[in-house]
Amino acid sequence: LKLACMEIRRAEHSDIEALLPLVADYCLADDHVFNSDGVRYALSVLCESDTHGTAWVMEDAGELVGYVTVAWSFSLEIYGREAVLDEVFIADRHRNKGYGRALLERVLEDCRSRSMKRVFLETEAPNVLAREVYSRLGFERQDSIWMSIDFIDD
Repeated sequence: LKLACMEIRRAEHSDIEALLPLVADYCLADDHVFNSDGVRYALSVLCESDTHGTAWVMEDAGELVGYVTVAWSFSLEIYGREAVLDEVFIADRHRNKGYGRALLERVLEDCRSRSMKRVFLETEAPNVLAREVYSRLGFERQDSIWMSIDFIDD
């Protein structure tokens, strides 16, 4: 797939302000709360170093059209490092053109190069289309049920 004028690269501090509207759209689509200060902070951590994970952006003719954030962890179950695709988003007008697949393939290549033994992701229950895309990339549905507890407001 050849996408004209498309570039996939690691996010930089200079991308943060341009990323905020995309993250806001992601939050709106998945019914998450958007906090611009919190997002700025989290993106700055990912742009500063790859200690906790990475942030990737996709540009088309100089415009940011998508992003992925990835977080690292370690698992006894698989005897090593794993990654979580935390957020994956392509702007509406750029969907269904191969952009998401190209961005995810690049991020998965980076995870392989870092010797990740597994890559996880989660989708919202109604997002069947996303699961179809992820399945075509080799992701398989798991029987595990993710649970969480938030300490954000502590």
